[in-house]
Amino acid sequence: MNANFPLILFNLISNLLESKYIFDKEKYLKENNINKIDIKEVNDLLNFCIQEYKSYEILIELSKQAKPKDLGILGYLVLNSSSIAHSLKLLSTYYCLIGNSIKPTLLETNEYYKLSIYTNSKEEGLLNIEHNKIFIHLFAFLHLLNKLSSKEIVPKYINLMQDKLFDTKYISNIKVNFSQDENAIYFDKDIENINLISANKNEFEYYKNELEQLLNLNLNKESYKTKISALVFSSIMELDISLETISKKLDLHPRVLQKRLKKEKISYSHIVEDIRKKLCLYYLKKGLDTTTISIYLCYKETNSFFRSFKKWFNQTPKQYKKELEKSSNDCIKY
Repeated sequence: MNANFPLILFNLISNLLESKYIFDKEKYLKENNINKIDIKEVNDLLNFCIQEYKSYEILIELSKQAKPKDLGILGYLVLNSSSIAHSLKLLSTYYCLIGNSIKPTLLETNEYYKLSIYTNSKEEGLLNIEHNKIFIHLFAFLHLLNKLSSKEIVPKYINLMQDKLFDTKYISNIKVNFSQDENAIYFDKDIENINLISANKNEFEYYKNELEQLLNLNLNKESYKTKISALVFSSIMELDISLETISKKLDLHPRVLQKRLKKEKISYSHIVEDIRKKLCLYYLKKGLDTTTISIYLCYKETNSFFRSFKKWFNQTPKQYKKELEKSSNDCIKY
């Protein structure tokens, strides 16, 4: 994180408050004896404005600051995708490339699309918690999609784990259910037919190739190996890479899928292991802890992940991290 980020965010929130309410930043700093701005002060300011002004408006305003360019190469991929549903799938699949603390997961049923948001705790891994940060991210995804959409997208409703602090049923004309078991946006299935104003097939393919090269994945060739690799890579972000799930996505019986892979002289377990290995290295370089990595790679137990890691690299994750740090320090000295 940029060392100046809390200060930038604090000033952004303060400016929004001053433009909408009677708020004096200098007075607030003095009354709360604040000399240095860190992320705690940012969260305290958010809590203050929600309690003081009895409104979630400031969280909505913050969420509107999200722009596709903030997502880096993923933003350009989303910009050029074919539909809103397609954009959601891309965000949930590739969001790991731009951040460690938030995990979007997309579920598709016959009736709706559900985008759930989890937070990533270094101590406890993936959590579904009550938090202003989650609120902002949910609405940021929604505002981001509306900036790209050919028509306004109004979700069916939004579920939040936060308690309702004051009497409100709708936020920005969107029905919000508080005190729920999850943080999620529910979309009607018709988002499959909503096009993006910036859709460009050639540009999309270009940035898709860029992302795949970033992860050292080649998913373009027409073979079952590469088709399965693509599906495993996508499904691992949804925390489900069972043979049954992947087979269902291809409309094949698991035994049929295994036979077709056998003709290409490869097994399903080998493909899964290859994807896990590549993503594992990527996550380690991004600084994720081993517990979270094991969850991201769909291991039921952390010990199973440790055994796989030692098999792949003949050392423990801790030893590998030390080598990474040493290599990084040597480069800095040089």
